[in-house]
Amino acid sequence: MYKFAYEETIESSGASARDAERQALEHSLNLLRIAAQSSATPAQKYEALTFVNSLWSFLLEDLAKPDNALPAGLRASLISIGFWMLRESEAIGDGKSKNLSGLVEVTQMISEGLQ
Repeated sequence: MYKFAYEETIESSGASARDAERQALEHSLNLLRIAAQSSATPAQKYEALTFVNSLWSFLLEDLAKPDNALPAGLRASLISIGFWMLRESEAIGDGKSKNLSGLVEVTQMISEGLQ
């Protein structure tokens, strides 16, 4: 009986973690969509890029942990994506790129993958 309760807790915990990640990605997506509009203010762009950096820094740290349960290949792919997101958001913040649409597309795909 306790084993089943433990397994349910673990499954529920994983599901709630995925839901929290999806919600964070959706929030990031909303901020990026606002920042990508031609009427966006510098403050809105800064808020979006800051959130992207914070979110992906957290996700990369979690993906790098040896006890992360994702398959190694998927983790490697997500780590590569995370580094690209950080580099691209830095380039946008520095004025070297205007590729907010790329950040939007990648964030949307990953968010949809968690549903």
